[in-house]
Amino acid sequence: MLIKDPEKRKQMETMINAMSENELIELLNGIDSEKNTPPERQHWKEINQQVVNAYQSGHYSKGIAFAEKAYQYALKNFGETDPDTLISINNLALLQTCFFS
Repeated sequence: MLIKDPEKRKQMETMINAMSENELIELLNGIDSEKNTPPERQHWKEINQQVVNAYQSGHYSKGIAFAEKAYQYALKNFGETDPDTLISINNLALLQTCFFS
């Protein structure tokens, strides 16, 4: 995603420059520290892990069901523009592509 607004870009650069290397790695990997993860996020992560497990084992139809559940949960609890919601819809699209190809 390209940030075109110069003010927003400057804010993002300031935030990133203030982060430690480990925080940047966690951000890029989409991983929160477990101690700081709210219960709703933790539940989403658990559902999403089932998506990943199903994908990795080639059980795409089962993965689609988990991905739909993860997406609906994220949409309800985090909103449509939240990164976890977007990850969920992306995972669902990937599994559907694998299943229907």
